[in-house]
Amino acid sequence: MSAIFKIFLFPFYFLTNSVIRVAGLCNRDILPNFHYRDDALDLWSAVNTYVGETLKVYYKCDEVKRL
Repeated sequence: MSAIFKIFLFPFYFLTNSVIRVAGLCNRDILPNFHYRDDALDLWSAVNTYVGETLKVYYKCDEVKRL
């Protein structure tokens, strides 16, 4: 396996931990027309909800998912 995958941390790439938050661009008062942020956060929320609800169908509790 490539060396890059040995240091790859998937949670780092979550939108909630990305440059948008780190740079402080999530404040809608500072950048009211930052469409990338608005669209990306809405899309991330929709995907997160869909995946979470889908996993609930197959896994009854969090402990099973973490194994």
